Amino acid sequence: MTHSNHDEFPDDELIERLKEAPVDAQARGVVPPADVVWTRLAARMRESAGGSEPHIGAAKEQPRDRSRSRAGMGGPASWNSVAFGTQTLRRLVTGLAIAAVGVIAVSVTRHASPPSSVPAARRYATGAGELAIVRLADGSRVTLSVGSQLDVPADYAQGNRTLTLNGEAQFQVVAAAGAPFIVKSGTVTTQVLGTTFVVRHYSGDGTTTVAVRDGKVALGATVLSARQQVVVGPGITPVVSPVDDARFAFTDGVLALDNVALRHAIPDLHRWYGADVRLGDSLVARNVVTGRFKGGAPANLKSILELTFDARVVQQGKTLILYSRGERHGK
Repeated sequence: MTHSNHDEFPDDELIERLKEAPVDAQARGVVPPADVVWTRLAARMRESAGGSEPHIGAAKEQPRDRSRSRAGMGGPASWNSVAFGTQTLRRLVTGLAIAAVGVIAVSVTRHASPPSSVPAARRYATGAGELAIVRLADGSRVTLSVGSQLDVPADYAQGNRTLTLNGEAQFQVVAAAGAPFIVKSGTVTTQVLGTTFVVRHYSGDGTTTVAVRDGKVALGATVLSARQQVVVGPGITPVVSPVDDARFAFTDGVLALDNVALRHAIPDLHRWYGADVRLGDSLVARNVVTGRFKGGAPANLKSILELTFDARVVQQGKTLILYSRGERHGK
C-alpha cells in the first residue's frame, strides 16, 4: 500500500520504516526520501529547543566513567540534546535511507551497539622538581624523573606490559613468562625480560638514551648488557658504550651534569627547579656545567649559578637572567 502523506506516522515509526523498507520503497512512496524525514525531525528539534538548532562546535574530549550503567545516566537523550546534534541526526537519517535503497550492502539492526568497555590507559606525570615512584601490578617499579609522563595500559595486570614514556624513568622489572616488558619512547622501543634500566627521551629531544644497570635489554638488533648504554636517533649509528653512572643519579633526587654547555643544560634546569633560565650576554653563554645538584626552588638555583660561574643573576619571579661579572649591566 502506498502512503503519500507520511506526516501521519510518528517520528520513530518513520525511522523504522526506513530501516525495514524494500530497495524500491522510496521510488514507490512507501517511505519518504531522506530529506523529507530530515526536514520533519529538524523542525521537531527546533520546536523543542525554542526555535533554533543547537550550536555544533569543536568539542574537547573529557574523561568518562565507562563503568556507569545506562540506568544511571539520566535516561535516554531527548531530540534537542546537544550530544545528539543536528549533524548527527542528518547522518543517521541519510544513512538509513541509503541502506533502504540498497546502495550499501550492510545489515541494519534495530538496536545500537553498546559503548566500548575498553578502559583508558592510566597516566602518571611529574612536574618541575618532582619525582615519583610507580609500583606496577606485577611488582615492577618505575622511578619517574622530573617533568615526565608514563602511560600504563589498563590491562597491564592481564599481561599487556607495553608502557609509553615521555621523559626519563628508571625501570626495575620483574620477569613474567610470556609477557615481555616493553617501553616505547619517541621512535625507540626497548624490550626486556627482567632488568633495571633507564630510558630518557623528552619531547623535543633528537635522541633517546637507554642505560642498563643490570640484566639485558634489546633495541631491535642492538642488545645491551649490564653496565652498558646506547644513544639512538635519526641518522645515528647505535654504538654500545660503558654506562655513565650519572644516568641513574636522578633516582636519588640529583641532577648530574658532566661538561654540558650551559645553553644545553637550560631544559634540565627548568625541569629540576621550575625556573626560566636566560643568558644575558655572550660571555656567560660560553660556560659549561659539571657537577651534581639537588633540586629545589628557583632561589636555590640562583645561588648555585652565582657560585658555579661567578655570575650575576637577576631574578624576576621564576625567571633567572645570567650575566658575566666582566660585563656592565643596568639594575
